[in-house]
Parts: sequence; C-alpha cells; structure tokens
Amino acid sequence: MGYRSCELLLVDTLRHGLVLRNLPEDEQMSRRKEALRIAQRALRGRGDLERAFRRLRRVGVFLPEDEEITEALAAVESRLASQD
Repeated sequence: MGYRSCELLLVDTLRHGLVLRNLPEDEQMSRRKEALRIAQRALRGRGDLERAFRRLRRVGVFLPEDEEITEALAAVESRLASQD
C-alpha cells in the first residue's frame, strides 16, 4: 500500500507540473505578478510567508529562470528559516 501511495503522489505531482507548464502565457504572467506581490507583502510583515513560499514555488515550475522569482523565493526561505 505504501508503494502505491507513493506512486499516486508522484503521478499527481507530475500532472500538476504539466498543467502549470501548459498555462497560457498571460495566465503565467498574471500568476507571476500575484506571487511577487504576495511575497513582497509577506517580507514586509503584512502577509503569510508560507503562502508566499507556496505561490513562488508554483510559479517557479513554469518560470525556473526568472531572477525576480528566484530572489524572492530565496528571501522568503531565509525569513522562514530564521523564524524556526
């Protein structure tokens, strides 16, 4: 059962990644802009860092080379690590 559960989780993760990569470009840019906005609010102390981390990771699936996303993700990760 454990093997089957892991298999299903892997398939679901891959499917989700494919869906994100195949979004129309305007939808990708909209999600990018929203993720950066959420991250900036969180870094200023006016938002949830966990939420910002999740949004930035999702955008990183279809924009892995985007420097702003990468920098924002690093800043959010650093802030999250310092909270622990």
